[in-house]
Amino acid sequence: MSTLRLQKLVGQAVISDDFRAGLMNERRAELLRLANLEPDELAAITAIRAANFAEFSAAVEALIEAREQAQSAPYHVEPHWPRVINWERAESELHA
Repeated sequence: MSTLRLQKLVGQAVISDDFRAGLMNERRAELLRLANLEPDELAAITAIRAANFAEFSAAVEALIEAREQAQSAPYHVEPHWPRVINWERAESELHA
């Protein structure tokens, strides 16, 4: 998901009464197609159920935050240290 695209979507709704009203009614799918969203963005935004624009924008913000957390989650890497060699034992086995 593109954070910028989602923020632009909410921003457009803030400044345009018609766009905001369209997002809250049956025109949402049409307006979202025009917003050039990725398929996962389109599905996520289409799935939002909100009674008003405040709830809608809060849901979009939650999507943005979830995406950012997923991207910034630290990777867990198990170190694989080399096996410790007992040099005395290795040398004795070599000379045996």
